[in-house]
Formats: sequence, C-alpha cells, structure tokens
Amino acid sequence: RWFDRPRPAVLEIEGEAGIGKTTLWEEAVRRTGSAGCLVLACRPVEAEATVSYGALATLMEPALDVVGEGVPAPRLRALEGAVRLREIVGGASLDETAVALGTLSVLRAAATHRSVAVAIDDVHWLDASSRAVLTYALRNLHRGDDVSVIVASRPGDGAGPLRLAGSDLALATERLRPGPLSVGALHRVVHRRIGAPLSRPKLFRLHSVSGGNPLHAIELARVVALAGPHDEALEVPASLADVLRARIEPLSPRTRRLLVAVAA
Repeated sequence: RWFDRPRPAVLEIEGEAGIGKTTLWEEAVRRTGSAGCLVLACRPVEAEATVSYGALATLMEPALDVVGEGVPAPRLRALEGAVRLREIVGGASLDETAVALGTLSVLRAAATHRSVAVAIDDVHWLDASSRAVLTYALRNLHRGDDVSVIVASRPGDGAGPLRLAGSDLALATERLRPGPLSVGALHRVVHRRIGAPLSRPKLFRLHSVSGGNPLHAIELARVVALAGPHDEALEVPASLADVLRARIEPLSPRTRRLLVAVAA
C-alpha cells in the first residue's frame, strides 16, 4: 500500500532493539528493488557515527554511477568529494551546503532514469554530516520527484529519525511500529530458530520474561534449551548481557582475546 503512494513518500519503521524492525526494513528494500527501483541503501553503526560523510558515501555512490548530464558541475564535484574523496584530504574541508545541494541534484537526476529508494537502517547512527546533508536534500524534494525513503530507527534515541516535518515527504509518510509477538507467533519463531520444542509452562514464562521481543526470546530460549527438557523451573537470566556473559566466561583466555579483536 505504501509503495503505491505518490512520490516522494516515506516508510518509517520504529521499534526497540530485537523487535523485528530490521527484518521489516530488509523486506521493504527487497520488494522495492524487485519493483525495479534504484535502491540506495546504508546501514550505519555506532562505531562509524563519527566518520564524516561515511553513511552518505555508502548511500550515494551507486547514484553517481547512473547520473550523466543535468547535474551542475560544482554540485557534482562537491558530492563526489564527499563520496570518493577525489579532490580533498579530509571531510572537514568540504562545503556542507554544496554537498547537500549536490545530493539533492543527484537524487533528482537519478529519479529521471528510474524510481529511486533511499533506504537507511538504524538511522539514529547516522554521522552528523550525513544526517545534515540528507535532511536538507530530502526536505527539498518536491511532489513528483520519484524518490521514496525507507528508514528504521529505535524510539527514544537522541538523534532519532530524520527531521522531515513540514516537507512534501512528511505529507506522505507511513509509520510502522512493530509490537511484541503473541505467544503462538513467538513459539513458531523460537521453534524455527532453536529446533527444540518448549513445554507450555516454559513457553508462557519465556513470553513473559522476553516481553514478546523475538530476538530476546531466541537468545533466552537457547539458555532454556541447554537446561534440558526436564528442567521446568526455567531459570531465565535477567538480561541479554547476562546471557552473553554466561557464554563468554567458560571460554579460554586466548579465545576471549580473539573475540575482543573481532569485536574491535
């Protein structure tokens, strides 16, 4: 239904960690790509939130490969500088306004060739430069620009979703807020991932402790499965941090050092 809205349009998926927003985001991206759109996607992470234009570079590079004439040269050079670092040493030497104008022009130019979808998972981890540029570019899209936006974010994060209120995009926004799974749905998810069936007491206890959050339930169910089929007490850890700690503590010092290196 959302995909049939007049462009530009926004699909905003908001939910707590583990509730399934990324799964919905991935499905929306898949369907958008299957419909023939040029999908410009990025998945910023906390560790890269201080890298100037890091998310923008990932997002916009495919668009630079399809635009030809029609983008003013100064704007195109500014965006290429942010994306490909061709003419600069560091992001700080770029004119943010020129980069924002370049992003807007390239999005419009790409949309004249085919529908464009800007897809950002965990939008709250956007670096400040990318957030400012994308906010400006998306806010200045006009009705008829064949651009759609798919974003996923957590509620209550300081940065939050892109600030699009008052723009044409904001007038065509659909919001999805996935809630906790039912007992039956949670059982199907856990059984598919873990393989071991749960007794009704364990299942209801698992649903209560996880709050219907599928990721939390899967991780907690692994602990339950290790306890064996006859342990109905279901000693469930108080948090996922406790689950992780319980997994790491038995490992050898060498394996822990390797895990630290991988995490870094």
